[in-house]
Amino acid sequence: MRQSGLLVLGYLTISAAAAGCTFKTHANIGSSGGGIGSDGTGGSTFSYDGAVFNPDAVREYVSSAEDALIAPSVDANCQNQPFSAEALPPDLLIVLDRSGSMNQDASGMMCRGAACAGTSKWDQMTAAINQVVAMTETTVNWGIKFFGNDNSCGVVDGATVPPAPSNAMAIATAIADPVNKPGSNTPTAAGELSAGTYLATLTDPNPKFILMATDGQPNCAGGVANTTDDMATITAVGTVKTMGYPTFVIGIATTGSTADTTLNSMAMSGGYPLATATPQYYSVTTTANLVAALGAIQTITKGMCTYQLRTPEGNADATKVTVTVDGNPSAKDDPNGWHYDPAMTSITFGGDTCAQLMAGTLKSVQVLYGCKLDIVK
Repeated sequence: MRQSGLLVLGYLTISAAAAGCTFKTHANIGSSGGGIGSDGTGGSTFSYDGAVFNPDAVREYVSSAEDALIAPSVDANCQNQPFSAEALPPDLLIVLDRSGSMNQDASGMMCRGAACAGTSKWDQMTAAINQVVAMTETTVNWGIKFFGNDNSCGVVDGATVPPAPSNAMAIATAIADPVNKPGSNTPTAAGELSAGTYLATLTDPNPKFILMATDGQPNCAGGVANTTDDMATITAVGTVKTMGYPTFVIGIATTGSTADTTLNSMAMSGGYPLATATPQYYSVTTTANLVAALGAIQTITKGMCTYQLRTPEGNADATKVTVTVDGNPSAKDDPNGWHYDPAMTSITFGGDTCAQLMAGTLKSVQVLYGCKLDIVK
């Protein structure tokens, strides 16, 4: 008769015994036939899952933290080996303001034509984007989305260039397309919400971020041109953050204390303000400033502590894993440990562990899947 018992998996010591492993003794669980005793000396028969797994088996994961004598090893049943997990490249969507004021230079003077080529805010911004994307296209999945899209306050769904590796040419081509040149109002709230909605459609497990690049105040409240829309925009950035997509805010040659206050609040709501600087968004005036800001942002996002997992094979159990960082166990669902993404195809570290991985003081992440076993009475 089969009855539910404890499932012992994870780090098991290889043995020459017929069962293939030696097992750690637990209260009420013994190692041979007979009744189950409260001191662990009673008996049950351990067996591996057969062709049909018993889904009712009560499971327990025995980690090396429970018994230092149980060392990490290949499990004799499903032959799992610890593997080194690799950090996932971030999906970084640039949301670029194409309002008419982007044709101004840094002093606020309108700048069009060959005489001022390269000095407008648009030219400065896009030159920096093209430079940084070309330098990092193999390690960051860059994409771009423009707003507004109808030379007024309209914003279309999706991304002009979806985030993907090796996107430098596609993004440079989109920037050069006359349809994307400056000439609209500034529907920042709509652009942010549309970007968040789009990122939610992506199915890859990579961490996702928005880089909001603008030159001033939002002015499309309710879709009406030239109406102040500061609070709705700040709220929109916070809403997208709660969806799981932080926003970095870049302001190029912004003017006026109100615009400065709004962009600061957007940066705070987005989750990555410059906490030790004033202002708290990335304030830039030249291509060189922008290159530095974009470089800093992509460095942060590349180290955001999300690691791809292998697909479990055979009798492996993805719900029972041991994760070590530089050889030390890391706790699941701990603020300073790790958690699964919803699909359980990647893990993300938090707190001190993430900070040290980003700083490079921690380097090696290893994962070991446990095995599905049950106990037969």
